[in-house]
Amino acid sequence: MVTRGRIVRGVVVAAALVALAGCGSSTTPAASPSPEGSTSTEARSEPVTTTPDPSEPASTPDEAASPTPAASPSTPPSVSTASGSGRIEGTAESVDDVGDADRVPLEDATLAVLPAAEVDALWEAIEFTPDAAQLSTVGGLVDAEVFDTGQLVAVQDGRFALEVDDGDHLVCLLRGTGPHALQGCAEATVAGPAAWRVSTGEGGFSLSTE
Repeated sequence: MVTRGRIVRGVVVAAALVALAGCGSSTTPAASPSPEGSTSTEARSEPVTTTPDPSEPASTPDEAASPTPAASPSTPPSVSTASGSGRIEGTAESVDDVGDADRVPLEDATLAVLPAAEVDALWEAIEFTPDAAQLSTVGGLVDAEVFDTGQLVAVQDGRFALEVDDGDHLVCLLRGTGPHALQGCAEATVAGPAAWRVSTGEGGFSLSTE
C-alpha cells in the first residue's frame, strides 16, 4: 500500500511539472513600446538642392523684379509729299475789243492746264504746231483725253481755282463738250500760290499774273 501511494504522488508531481513547462513556452512576451522621442524607421524626403550653372550669369534682384518692356509699335514709313505746288485762284472774262472794250465774266468755259513737257500731245491732236505769235489764237477740236497728263477746271461766274505744280505750263481756253473747241493758249510759269487773270476776245486768249 505504501508503494502504491508513492507511485500516485510521483505521477501527480510529474503531471504538474509538465503543465508548468507548457505554460512557460506558450507565453509570448509583449513588445515593449518604443520610448518617446525614438527615431522613426520610416524614410524622410530630403530637400532637393539645385547647383547653379557657373556658365550662366546670376540675375540680380532688380533684374528679376523688373518687368519686360512692351515692344514699341513699328513706326510706319514716312510718305513723301510733293513740294513746290501752289493754289491758283483767278478771274476769267470776255473782252469786247471793239468800241468801249466791255469786260464780261466768262461763262460756260473750261481752262486746260498742261505741263510744258506734255504739249506735243495737244499739237498732234489738232495737227498743228503754232509759233509764239500764233499761240493766243490757235484753234481746233480736241478730246478731253488729250489733257490726261494735266487738268481741266471749270470757270464759274467768271472765277476758277486749282492746284498747280511749280514749273512751266500751257494754259488753254476750251468751249463746248466732247470734243472741246480750243480757243487760244498762253504760257505761264508757276512758283507757288498766285492769282491769274485770263481774258478772251478778238485779239485772242491772254493770261496775266496779279
